[in-house]
Amino acid sequence: MLVVEACASSAPQSVSRERFDFVGLSLDLAGREVRRAGQPALALADCGNAALHCLTSAEFELVIPRQCGDLQAGRTYRAGRASSRLLWIDDLSRGLHGPSRYYWFGSEANPNVVFGYTLEQGVTQIVFSPPGSDLGSVAASGDLRTRLTTTRDFAARGRESPEPMWRCE
Repeated sequence: MLVVEACASSAPQSVSRERFDFVGLSLDLAGREVRRAGQPALALADCGNAALHCLTSAEFELVIPRQCGDLQAGRTYRAGRASSRLLWIDDLSRGLHGPSRYYWFGSEANPNVVFGYTLEQGVTQIVFSPPGSDLGSVAASGDLRTRLTTTRDFAARGRESPEPMWRCE
């Protein structure tokens, strides 16, 4: 399996912050739908507020703070009925652009999905495992990077859009 990390780039002015494309998956905030290659669209709800970014669908919940000064592993962020927990902070000694921190978010409602996040690029990947699996526990244990590189039961969706999705304000 290939896990893709997005590189920083300057986005053209025409890029909309209403749509974010990942490998084989699109989050269309304006159209309120999640599209996966070869599958019917799913409804997508924006449950964000002044303090939190938030999206929900039948497959996932994602809640991330807009201000990231106090990101702590184990902390839960709630917006309405949706919640996400910061499962693990991965200190990468060598990223594509030098030392970096990777933050992994997941929810109890959908433990088979986790989101990779950096302060500079926002959400950079979505990782799906088979329904019924608990990818959130794997991430919380700190074993996610090893599992992603040694097994093939995950579908990693690296962000293709040049525009950062929800980086810290």
